[in-house]
Amino acid sequence: MARIQSYRMVLVAFMATALPSAVYAQQTMEADRLVEAAGVNIHLHYDSTLYRSQFPLIKDRLIELGVRHVRDGLIDTTWQTYYDRHNELGAAGIRGTFITAPGQAEELWIDYPARVSQSFEAYEGPNEYDMSNDPNWVQVLTATVERLGVLRDTPGLEQYPVYAPSLTSERAYAMLGDVSAHFDVSNLHNYFSGREPETDGWDANGYGSIRWNRDLAERYAAGKPVVTTETGYQDIEAALDPVPPDIAGLYMPRVLLEQLRAGIVRTFIYELVDFPRSGGYGLLDATGAPKPAFNAVKHLLNLLSDPGPSFTPQDLSYTLMGSTDEVREMAFQTRDGTHYLALWLGVPSWDPVTRQRLDPGAQSVVVSFPEVMRVRLHQWDRDGSVTIWEAPTATAFVEVQVTGALTVIELTQRGLLERLLCGLLGC
Repeated sequence: MARIQSYRMVLVAFMATALPSAVYAQQTMEADRLVEAAGVNIHLHYDSTLYRSQFPLIKDRLIELGVRHVRDGLIDTTWQTYYDRHNELGAAGIRGTFITAPGQAEELWIDYPARVSQSFEAYEGPNEYDMSNDPNWVQVLTATVERLGVLRDTPGLEQYPVYAPSLTSERAYAMLGDVSAHFDVSNLHNYFSGREPETDGWDANGYGSIRWNRDLAERYAAGKPVVTTETGYQDIEAALDPVPPDIAGLYMPRVLLEQLRAGIVRTFIYELVDFPRSGGYGLLDATGAPKPAFNAVKHLLNLLSDPGPSFTPQDLSYTLMGSTDEVREMAFQTRDGTHYLALWLGVPSWDPVTRQRLDPGAQSVVVSFPEVMRVRLHQWDRDGSVTIWEAPTATAFVEVQVTGALTVIELTQRGLLERLLCGLLGC
């Protein structure tokens, strides 16, 4: 279990000389950037699923999760409820990216933002059309992307970005070639095949890693921003590369963090809820009950949520002392000046080949700061819940047992009166 402890200055001074250390002036992001970078896939039109039969539950879970972005199909339907429900999500602050399909008329694409006016925020090219069994998929997809590109010059649609079509292999990217003149944002479907998000890959040239996928997008769409419209983990044994639900709970917050670190501007988790033959990707089970990954992501997004105008955060300076190998960290700040330092071990907790659990254990790390601050520690547990520990007094040092589960240190500066009293009386 994570521990938090204040140290007397003499003890910490000794530890600072005795333990290996690394000094950081960590580039700090706006906390809300992570929240804006998170999305989830839904299928509100699917029959015989909770998406359609239990929409109030779906809406409540999306709000509880804290996401502001969903991905669904650009469906031409006479079922008006489909549009109404997306507009209802939009009214709740949840915007939609809609996936187009070959054969759809341009008039439909032009009209669609009006049908879901409270929700619509982006077009996306066809989904994994290289797997469609269409022998002419390259020509069909190229023509579709070219037609989508025209939307950017259509009056009233300029504010809606066009995402590239998603593909499933390096070979498919090579066959389609560079069609980036017709879209605004490159698009990845990068799954980790049961591995940790920090993996260096599992084949030649780092295949499967975030960097490998990021480089693939850059190769065929140089300079374009990148989104991931699908990534996730399966938790059913029949899957090709399953992980237990609690392992998905360990990995999923780290996926969001590592993808953002790599410059991927938005990551859509696949998907919100399980249904028959859906593959066990859901953050919710088929009854709508949260799995560990849902809880873990929810706590991260709600902790860092800080909507408002953009600002320039102050970088966080700190020193890590102790067992720092494999320790990953990212720093955030909210508009009220509070810093959040996320720590975790970027190591596997599951072997996807043997389907056995791995125990990376915990590494004891002392984190020191250049001034005394109020410290609160948020420690994720294996079920996705969070335990909060608070230092009884302001301190410049905190000891953390860093594991594969996320830990976030919340740091708040003391008030002026408290700083004056500490200067007079000592702290």
